[in-house]
Amino acid sequence: MPKAKQKGRKLKDCPRFISDEAEEHFEEHLKNKKLFLEKGFHMQDSPSLGLPSYVSEIIVQRGWHKFVQNPDPPLVAVVKEFYANWLDPKEEVVMVRGTEVDCSVGAINQIYGLVDITDEYFKFTETVTEEQINEALQLTTKEGTQWIVSTTEK
Repeated sequence: MPKAKQKGRKLKDCPRFISDEAEEHFEEHLKNKKLFLEKGFHMQDSPSLGLPSYVSEIIVQRGWHKFVQNPDPPLVAVVKEFYANWLDPKEEVVMVRGTEVDCSVGAINQIYGLVDITDEYFKFTETVTEEQINEALQLTTKEGTQWIVSTTEK
C-alpha cells in the first residue's frame, strides 16, 4: 500500500476509524490478528531474473517486474485500519487516517504498471454446470476421492 503524505497534519492527528462499526470490527476481528505478509521474488539482473524459466517468462511477458518484487514491510497498524474501515468489499475507495485510498483494480494496476488481462476462467465459472464439474473431478482425481461441491455458488 503506498505511503500517504499530507501537508499540515500528522497521521496520528487523524481519526483511525470512519465509524463506530469500523472500530468495533477492528476490536473484534483485526486488533489481535497476525498479518500474513506478502512475499515476492528476490530477482537478479539476468535474462532469467534468477528464477526458473517458466516463472521468469511469465513475469517478462506480462511486465510484472515491479509487481513481483519483494515488498517493503507494511505499517501493520495502518493495514489493519484499512481493513477495519473497508466495511463493504464492493467499495473501491477506503478512508484511512483522513486519506482516501483507491483500491480499485485500475488503481492497483496503475501503481504496479500492470495491464488488464482477459480472465478466461471467470467466463468459465459463469457457464459451467454441476455435471461438467463432476466430470472434470472424476477425470483429474484419484478414484475414490470425495469432493464437496457448493450447490449455492459457482
